[in-house]
Amino acid sequence: QVGVNEVMAEMLPQDKVEAVRDLVKQGKTVLMVGDGVNDAPAITEASVGVAMGVAGSDVAIETADVVLMTDDFRNIAQAIRIGKRAVTNIKENIGASILFNVLGITLASVGILSPIMAAAVHALPDVILFLNASRLLK
Repeated sequence: QVGVNEVMAEMLPQDKVEAVRDLVKQGKTVLMVGDGVNDAPAITEASVGVAMGVAGSDVAIETADVVLMTDDFRNIAQAIRIGKRAVTNIKENIGASILFNVLGITLASVGILSPIMAAAVHALPDVILFLNASRLLK
């Protein structure tokens, strides 16, 4: 589901850090999942660090990029899907914002839009982009 090619488990804390560092040095994207104090150093070294569980240590939670409130590994796949949707939405919003601004500036500079109308039209994309971003809540 998440495209994991290799899994390492039941390692000593120092071995976790070393394994993560080695994989990152090889140019691999490393997802480190942990819940305890001994996982925090490896979570910090990983490309993406995930702390799992409500009972996860504060250190692991503070160092992680993502915090999942359950110990269910299926939530990792869901978090990846949500992240991909968010990145797509951000790209859409940036593109739309640039398009609206270029269009507004062009229309105002050739006199089609008065300065007051241009100011009013300038607020419209904010509403549209907000509505587009709110799709992520579904």
